[in-house]
Amino acid sequence: MRPPKGYTERATTKTSAGEPGGPGLTVLPGTYTVTPTSTDPLFAPAETGPVRVDVPATTDTRADPARAVLAVRIRAEAVAQVDEQITASLTDCTTQNTLTPPGCPFQVPGIVIGAADVRWTGLQPPVVAIVPADEPGLTDAPATVRTVTPGQVTVTCIAFTSVSRTRDSITRQVPIEIGGSVSNGTQPGTVTWSP
Repeated sequence: MRPPKGYTERATTKTSAGEPGGPGLTVLPGTYTVTPTSTDPLFAPAETGPVRVDVPATTDTRADPARAVLAVRIRAEAVAQVDEQITASLTDCTTQNTLTPPGCPFQVPGIVIGAADVRWTGLQPPVVAIVPADEPGLTDAPATVRTVTPGQVTVTCIAFTSVSRTRDSITRQVPIEIGGSVSNGTQPGTVTWSP
């Protein structure tokens, strides 16, 4: 039975936001309003309102289904969690007394001879953006972290210098850029950043 002209219906189906291969919904021909919902701790529906989808009355809609493409955004809570994790990691890096802290996104370039009393201070974390991954595979993280504005940290140490050929105090500004990926955490409502 064909619905009358101008027939509209509200269709709902639950699928995780950002799930490109999510389940479909079989419906009669007509115009439907699709409203995104999400309980995912990382992604939330974009605030664009409902999307209207026209389902044509063809002989076989399974061969060419109508698709609703709903934008997603990163939740503010997820951004706050990632910023906190990045700041904690960088703070831990500044406690190391070496010019090349292992596993850290900053180090003093070049060769410094006889470095001692190394101190990292004045940490200014970078400004980062979390964006959905272009086309994540089954084992890939659903979002990535990119540096928008590099941060910086100041390093001071005592080392030999080529100018005086004696041990002098050296101070340098070192840039910080962060990358990595973001996935849902082990606890409900949490996300985890991995460098």
